[in-house]
Amino acid sequence: MARWQKNTIHPLKVGDEDWREDPKLLRQHAVDFFTNLLQTDSLTAPYYAVRVNFLKFSDNELRCLSSIVTEEEVHTVVMDMHPLKASGIDGLPAMFFQKKLAGSEEKCSGTVQGVMEGGNLEEWIKKTILVPIPKDIGS
Repeated sequence: MARWQKNTIHPLKVGDEDWREDPKLLRQHAVDFFTNLLQTDSLTAPYYAVRVNFLKFSDNELRCLSSIVTEEEVHTVVMDMHPLKASGIDGLPAMFFQKKLAGSEEKCSGTVQGVMEGGNLEEWIKKTILVPIPKDIGS
């Protein structure tokens, strides 16, 4: 007989009560235990005073963050990725996009610019690993 076939819990002591063997009762006890374990009581939960000094951007950095993403920047970012970078949700490595990029820069930059202007990300994009597009702060 394999070990996993012997790994079972027959009786279990529930609280201060007697030993129990009923699977439904044991299942309910386990659910109750972990539900109570993962809930917080506002009276007993610790209070952490968090003091954070957020960074302040300069005017030049703010201008940089709101600048338009160009096709050249999209091209540079894709070409700078390692060709065998881990594939995204589509299963394709960066090498595929590097070889097939010609003509797609406009669509990519349009998608990025739409998000920068307050548009929503499509669901499939939310599941991918995005590469930041570096901006030239000096321009």
